[in-house]
Amino acid sequence: MKKYLILAILFIVIASPLLIAFLIRGKTVSVDKVTLNLWGVEDKASDYQDLIKAYQGLHPYVKINYTQERLETYKDNLIKGWAKNTGPDIYALPSSWLYEFTDYILPMPQSTKVTFYQEKKILCRKQTEIKNITQKSITPQELKSQFVDTVYSDVVKKDKKGVMQIYGLPLSIDTLVLYYNKTLLNNAQIIEPAKSWPEIIQQVPKLTKLDSENNILQSGLALGLSDNVNHYFDILSLLMIQNGTSMTDPSGASISFDKSVSPAYNPGERALEFYTDFANLSKEVYSWNENQPSSLDAFTQGKVAYYIGYQKDKLTIDTNSPTLNYAIAPIPHINSDGVDSSIDSSGNYVQRNYATYWVFTAAQKTKYPNEVWNFIQFITQENRVKTYLEKTKKVSVLRTILASQIKDLDLGVFAGQALTATTWYHGQCFSGTENFFKSMINKVVKKEETILNSLTLAAKQTQETLKNTCQ
Repeated sequence: MKKYLILAILFIVIASPLLIAFLIRGKTVSVDKVTLNLWGVEDKASDYQDLIKAYQGLHPYVKINYTQERLETYKDNLIKGWAKNTGPDIYALPSSWLYEFTDYILPMPQSTKVTFYQEKKILCRKQTEIKNITQKSITPQELKSQFVDTVYSDVVKKDKKGVMQIYGLPLSIDTLVLYYNKTLLNNAQIIEPAKSWPEIIQQVPKLTKLDSENNILQSGLALGLSDNVNHYFDILSLLMIQNGTSMTDPSGASISFDKSVSPAYNPGERALEFYTDFANLSKEVYSWNENQPSSLDAFTQGKVAYYIGYQKDKLTIDTNSPTLNYAIAPIPHINSDGVDSSIDSSGNYVQRNYATYWVFTAAQKTKYPNEVWNFIQFITQENRVKTYLEKTKKVSVLRTILASQIKDLDLGVFAGQALTATTWYHGQCFSGTENFFKSMINKVVKKEETILNSLTLAAKQTQETLKNTCQ
């Protein structure tokens, strides 16, 4: 009897953990494999490696393949890819392209339902629990409070039913800054880089050198044209906005950058005149012409004192001219205290900077909308964004991270401008609007049209892009 009792106890000791594990194990679900194709342009596959690994750790049934495309062929490859069912499920777009690609975007749903894998230790055994979980998506209002202001304006819009939808989420942001050649400023006995556009006007003649035939030997500022000025569209847009120009009416339904604010003053006209003056031989600030190389190349070669560019240009400068004695300052403003002539909704004068950034969005044709939008929201969470930013050395779009980046020696200038950075809605064909601005600049420089007439024509042409996509 004692022998049987001992055997029974041994059986219970051995079998109980197995029985308990069987009884309390989580309900498993059947999971199909999912492959998501992610396309981008600026970033390398290694920039997303940790993010993808972290996501696949929670969702092993999802495989994510990243392809880095060339900007020159990106649009065509996207359209052709979807036509052949070989396009991406997730793709990065410049924020300025969002409205052009609206018909190819699946807006963010209110929630996503995905499968989670979680490893649990039950007694002495490890067991993987598989569950379908529905997660609530970020709302437009939450986005507005968490991201810098321009993101809400750029990625949230009404769909065809009039419902406010989120069309994409970014990981980082870039802003226009003032690169300056310290050696050239030192030689001209200029102590500090210009903080305002009036200071630019004062300094450029001191920094520009012409020969007897007015050939430019050294330029104070590479500005005034379109073909050989990097970011000409963004720079002119910034000047207009800083000068108090309303690029569109409040509803975004009408282009208004050609409108006067009073019978005697048109801020858009004045900004265009200021911009083109640097390519006008009769002006004191003349410092650029069509015989110059690209503004970025000229600065890299040490032939330009001031260059207006983005953080991404720094890599080109450092790679092509590692010994160049240069530094980076905030973009100039209308006033030396950093305030511009732009007015906010309360009637206060505010600082304006100009932004460019990429957003991740979902392809309209994706078969896996839940996993796509769940992944996009996963990588744009604060703890995940930090992983990406540490690897790429870019500036955050999340307010909580900007606080520390503003104190960073290398990122501080860019991070400090992110909160006041903006863009503007310029229709469903960004490339078309760019060309209208290019033509506008060229007509003024070549004196083919008056400044106001050129401005009016560009506004009329841009107005058509509000309702028509690129042809």
